[in-house]
Amino acid sequence: MTQALKTYFASAERESDAELELSLRTISNNPVIAGVLKSVSGLIAVLNEQRQILAANEEMLRSLGISDGKELFGFRLGEAISCVHHAEGPGGCGTGVACRSCGAVLAMIGALAGDRPVEKDCVAKVGNGKETRDLVFQVRVVPIHVAEHAYLLVFLWDKTGDRQRAQLEQIFFHDIANVLHGAMTFAELSLLDEDISREEILDQMQRFTKRLNSEMNIQKTLVANDAESFPVKRERVSADSLVTEIRESVDSLLRAMSCELCCSDLDGGRNSMMLLTDPLLVVRILTNMIVNAVEASSPGEILRLNVESEGGEITFAVRNRAAIPADLRPRVFQRNFTTKKQPGHGLGTFSMKFFGEKVLGGKVGFHSSEEEGTCFWLTLPKAPDSP
Repeated sequence: MTQALKTYFASAERESDAELELSLRTISNNPVIAGVLKSVSGLIAVLNEQRQILAANEEMLRSLGISDGKELFGFRLGEAISCVHHAEGPGGCGTGVACRSCGAVLAMIGALAGDRPVEKDCVAKVGNGKETRDLVFQVRVVPIHVAEHAYLLVFLWDKTGDRQRAQLEQIFFHDIANVLHGAMTFAELSLLDEDISREEILDQMQRFTKRLNSEMNIQKTLVANDAESFPVKRERVSADSLVTEIRESVDSLLRAMSCELCCSDLDGGRNSMMLLTDPLLVVRILTNMIVNAVEASSPGEILRLNVESEGGEITFAVRNRAAIPADLRPRVFQRNFTTKKQPGHGLGTFSMKFFGEKVLGGKVGFHSSEEEGTCFWLTLPKAPDSP
């Protein structure tokens, strides 16, 4: 009895070369499959039960820059499109930890197990080396039976543009609405409170104007996916002033969820906790981390924002008690990936890393476990003259 190959998710076994050739002859002689490959629009491939490609239509070959379909023969889908996770599993595409959250693999397994069509969204990062692209496919897998063997018809439709437009629209309107709500609330308060000075009103209006301008620039940068297009406005700022502003930005959310945010006591170390950075962008990144932590927490839980200085760097760390499932961790910073069903999600954690690293020149990461919960962190260099 042959020992099963190791895998973290889908089966790793593949057909032998002789079995692949027999499968190819079987489907090549089937007029229905041939008709589908020639007449149906979209990217189409025929797979065996081991998820290996036997044939593909011309549109799929063109999209991959391939002229001869034999170049795909025997490969799995993630291997064919150069998914960045395809080599992480012991048996290739479908066998890694990240594959547990792959819509294409889930659809294939579901179609074979239930002998029925299954449709899923597949979020993929594809490419080799430094050049990668983030794609979103609608995947429909239809099981068919030919000569007493099961095969899979896989239909792919590129939905990347639609998904990203929905994300950008939702985030833009949500963030702009938050800024405008704050401005309107302060304006109403200033009319009622005679103790608010003209200087304070002007200062607050300037802050709101800067935030609106920053949100516009963030939107433009995300649309272009170009870090160099963001006009970074670096200022000398203390860590404690950033923490104060972050607390203000998440106060209403914390109260609505009955959560509490405990922050590091920065007294005694403020002179060494100085940064030269874009404060609006730092506040936005850390606010997103706290929002995610609140959404993952139960009412009444305590979240923590710790600030630590080590060497020439300052680290902001947001902690909550909930753990991220192991199969989702490899995709946390992947653009378009989300566990939420509503449209417009899948950009929050990506934007943290994008702006934190590519724009601010810092480091963004996380660690998560059942024992310690989840911690997202942003590390930035200190101001040059800080001790």
